[in-house]
Amino acid sequence: MTRVWDITISCPRPKPRVRARQQAWHLEPERMQRTVECFFARGTALTLTARTVRLRTHVSGEQIGSAPDSAERRLASLLQCLYFETGDPNGGSLPSPVRFEIVERTEQTPPIEGERVT
Repeated sequence: MTRVWDITISCPRPKPRVRARQQAWHLEPERMQRTVECFFARGTALTLTARTVRLRTHVSGEQIGSAPDSAERRLASLLQCLYFETGDPNGGSLPSPVRFEIVERTEQTPPIEGERVT
């Protein structure tokens, strides 16, 4: 069994740093998904509405540790790459308020080749 944490981060949608036409090119679904996959694990979803940003990702292992903080920093950097003004030139923080939802679950891990299953 493997422990997995589903992490959802949401915050207000930042203002764009460029004109809407320029940003629209960066926000095309395929282009946006490729950018998300540069920062997060496959299966991560980024949703942008007129008012909010919502990221859904997951981490696995023995402990969650600093994963939420790390995900928040990576989301801020991702938004910088998509030409949003996060308020931090280094891309390390999100607009307030930032909300986290963390759900722990377990997944069955497949047996390793040669391992006996009882």
